[in-house]
Amino acid sequence: MKLRPFIALIMGVVLGLSLTYIDNHHNKYPSVVMAQVQSADPCATTSIAKIGIPINIGSATTTSLIAPGVSANSIANVCGLSLTITGASSTFQLEYGTGATCGTGTTAMTGAYAGASTPVAVFTGTGALVVAAPAANRVCAVTTGTVSAQGVLTYVLQPL
Repeated sequence: MKLRPFIALIMGVVLGLSLTYIDNHHNKYPSVVMAQVQSADPCATTSIAKIGIPINIGSATTTSLIAPGVSANSIANVCGLSLTITGASSTFQLEYGTGATCGTGTTAMTGAYAGASTPVAVFTGTGALVVAAPAANRVCAVTTGTVSAQGVLTYVLQPL
């Protein structure tokens, strides 16, 4: 069994190439158009633009970070969170829900990141999906205590 045509076919699938196979007798076989392989993870897909939103929260509150897409038929995928939390007995947590500040159907997306009197750094995500909110839901930050939270949240809205 010769592996060259098989290897060429696999390379064509991975690279999204149009292939023509020529055998040992110089016979050409029709081109095969292969589709480019895409990642199922919207955060890892290079063809989807990532959006970064700054976080600057200075009190105990619930803050809307990601609003639903224009049609509300999109999933909010959090791709990364880089955050510094300061404040003794303070916390920062991501949740999703509906309403202006996730007040209805509220569900925790992360555990509570605890602050301290000296800054605590939080980093999640390396270009892959961290957490996702169902369609038509906002993503909010819930902070408690005497908190100071600064950073950036990176996300993509994925249409259904």
